[in-house]
Amino acid sequence: MSPTRKIGNATFSAIGFGASSLAAAYGPVASEEERFKILDAAHAAGCTFWDTAESPTCTAIQRT
Repeated sequence: MSPTRKIGNATFSAIGFGASSLAAAYGPVASEEERFKILDAAHAAGCTFWDTAESPTCTAIQRT
């Protein structure tokens, strides 16, 4: 299991996942199926803190 950090009453993985790469911040966007496979793999590895930031490139991730 990954190390965790407590923020308020919630516990998150100490290592976060920067999700902007899934929303065209660094190049072409993969299919929705491929993006979900990446998120599934991050979650399976114990990463529960996903940085989707308040930016136009991450709006699609936050809505799904």
